[in-house]
Amino acid sequence: MKKLFLFLLLSLFLVYPTLAAAVSSGGASPGVKPKSQPLRSGVASMYGPGIFQTASGRTVDSDRHRFTAHKTLPFGSRVLIQRGGKRVVVVVVDRGPYISGRDWDLSYRAASKIGLLQAGVGHVRYRVLSRGRGL
Repeated sequence: MKKLFLFLLLSLFLVYPTLAAAVSSGGASPGVKPKSQPLRSGVASMYGPGIFQTASGRTVDSDRHRFTAHKTLPFGSRVLIQRGGKRVVVVVVDRGPYISGRDWDLSYRAASKIGLLQAGVGHVRYRVLSRGRGL
């Protein structure tokens, strides 16, 4: 139990700065003009609260970090998700969702920022701000 706690604690210290830097890094990648790209429509669901091991190898806290799962975008991609006038920028760190008709799995924190907690699943608009480099 102690080893698991230490592993999770260490993982948070290693992952949090990486996610925070990716989310707060300014602007899009060179050659990408986010405002010139239209918002697209999709369906988002959410992770429950808690700590998850992702397909990218990162351990993330769904309560604290704004991240998402997507089936094809490279890990590290930054995406603007909008719902009902509320916006959040998320980083792709996982694969999914694996339920038909869903495009995004948002962290609990990201879902709360756009008012998706009560519904759990909803229509969103999105724009890819920058494409990650993968693993």
